[in-house]
Amino acid sequence: MHKKVFKILFILTHTWVLLNLLGCTEKVLPLKKGAVSGRVYDENNLSVSGAFITSHRSMLKAETDSNGRFSFTSLDVGSHNFTVERDGYYLGSATTTIVSGESIENFDIKVEAYEKMIEHNVSLREMTRAVIDVKCFEPMSLVVAYSENFGQRIQEEPTEFAFSHRIELKNLYSGSDYAYFITGTTKDGRSFIASDGLFRTIASGDISGAPEAPAVVNAQQGQEGPLISWSYVGAEPLSGFRLYRATDDSALVLYKDESEIFGNESFVTDLNATPGKNYRYAVASVDLDGNSSVLSEPVKIVPGGILTENVTWRAAQSPIHIDGDIIIPERLSLVIEPGVTVTFNNKDNKKGGYNNLLCELLVEGCLFAEGTVDLPIRFVSAASLPTRKDWAGIRIVNSENTIDSVLKNVVVSGAEFGIELYEMAATLENVSVRYCDVGLKLNKSESVTVSGLYAEECNFGFYAVNTKSSALYNYEALKCSTAIKLASNRDFTINRFDVRKVYNRGIEVVDIENTLITNGIIQSDETGLEIGSPSGVYRNLTIDALNGIVVNGVNAPVIKNNIVVNLNKSGRGYGIEDKSLGHSYPYNNIYGFAQASFNCDQSGAPIQNVNPLFVGGSSNNFDYHLKPESLLLYSADDGSELGVYGGN
Repeated sequence: MHKKVFKILFILTHTWVLLNLLGCTEKVLPLKKGAVSGRVYDENNLSVSGAFITSHRSMLKAETDSNGRFSFTSLDVGSHNFTVERDGYYLGSATTTIVSGESIENFDIKVEAYEKMIEHNVSLREMTRAVIDVKCFEPMSLVVAYSENFGQRIQEEPTEFAFSHRIELKNLYSGSDYAYFITGTTKDGRSFIASDGLFRTIASGDISGAPEAPAVVNAQQGQEGPLISWSYVGAEPLSGFRLYRATDDSALVLYKDESEIFGNESFVTDLNATPGKNYRYAVASVDLDGNSSVLSEPVKIVPGGILTENVTWRAAQSPIHIDGDIIIPERLSLVIEPGVTVTFNNKDNKKGGYNNLLCELLVEGCLFAEGTVDLPIRFVSAASLPTRKDWAGIRIVNSENTIDSVLKNVVVSGAEFGIELYEMAATLENVSVRYCDVGLKLNKSESVTVSGLYAEECNFGFYAVNTKSSALYNYEALKCSTAIKLASNRDFTINRFDVRKVYNRGIEVVDIENTLITNGIIQSDETGLEIGSPSGVYRNLTIDALNGIVVNGVNAPVIKNNIVVNLNKSGRGYGIEDKSLGHSYPYNNIYGFAQASFNCDQSGAPIQNVNPLFVGGSSNNFDYHLKPESLLLYSADDGSELGVYGGN
């Protein structure tokens, strides 16, 4: 019996010990938890509903109610970093420390709304009415309140949900200052407050006398026509403005009055201007009693677009500024008098033509620009610091016109293509192209002769491509990267030319057949003449360059009766280099190079390669005539003079 009692007591005692060791009651190992509650609000102290709050130490997430309030009832003790996420707001955050058994209340978190959630401006002011235009970042219903001189607020009815709103305020007092306040609410209950707005209604009476004239009047090309803008800084309220217009040399006449141009407007577009004609505009202010100011200083513009009639630009109208393409259609003409300067903007505000970024003069009809030596016609960039691509240039294209365009004694500068003839002929005489990417380009033209061209500081002074039976005579170039480039032409002739201070190549030829280049001077820092054509004749040239002639073609062109020298970098480069090996180029005098010929020879005639004995002079205007004692005066294949001044 005693043994049974002892066994029962032993079992009960050990069971009690084990239960306590295993922690069955909270009194031994209590759980450590705490609570947090608070509110999410914005910079205007508005509650933010529908925001989600998360702690970095918990998978739990709380959402704010319609009053912006949230709560967590069981969070681990320790430091918690809470983040707040809500559409339309930047990410918010706040940190607190939770103590076991503690409940933290009024733990409020501020968030910042995205910028420009509500934009607004007063689009119309009258004596008793104003209109406010409002744009929202997302659809909102707006409540607009306003007050006179910060007095009692008057509140308008809420608007429907929309991105854009137009709020009309009526029954206002004339000549009074008003403040207005906008609150927007999204469909999910978020509220936003816009910045306060101010305006003044127009006074019923005005200051005695005429109002001030508009200031800073400008005229520029718009896509629909000339855009005339101005500013009015006078204190007197206005009923509107009067726009005066004149064409060519006529007097200014009223074109639009205050019934069409209101007092709160500052620009107008002339939708009826004729492209290519000269227009002058002036603006006057009109007060509430109908008094008009004096006219502003006139501004002038030549509207861009397609000509609808024959137009003449006169010397008295110069300078003529262009900031939109001028297009001369078939059977119409533009005549430009001697002495006219035409300036081109570096942006095509008309956005038309072949190049909708740069202004261009596009000729499908006829352009007659005949200047004189004393009164040349100038087509130039209007930029204060011009580049080689400020405007597109003069482009004369294929048409059914029977009369060619004429450009005589003209200067073109600052253009991508100074002048381009595309499948078209034209009469070009004494044309100067300066600081252009390409000075003059012939493109698919046939039987075009250019005489008296001068190119300066162009990437390519002259460029001909895909032409037939065309020619360049009496050409001069200075400080170009490449003075002449010929590509894919047939029967092209260049005669009597002088190109100096070339940076890269004097002449580059990759023609198809029958190129003839004679009687010219090439002075280049790098290569004088580079030939990639299968045929051609190159004779009576005087070439002064680091590398005289480079032949890239498989066949050997005719190269003879030339003087090839290296005066500035003596002892370097090759006189004639042939990439295809084995050809012979006799009747050429080569002097001053590291090697007279490379991969070729001069066999077939006596080889002299002596100092030519030029007349000489300054490097800026070196005279390449031969002195009487020069051995090259009678060294050509026909016994005549080598170089530029020999031959025909």
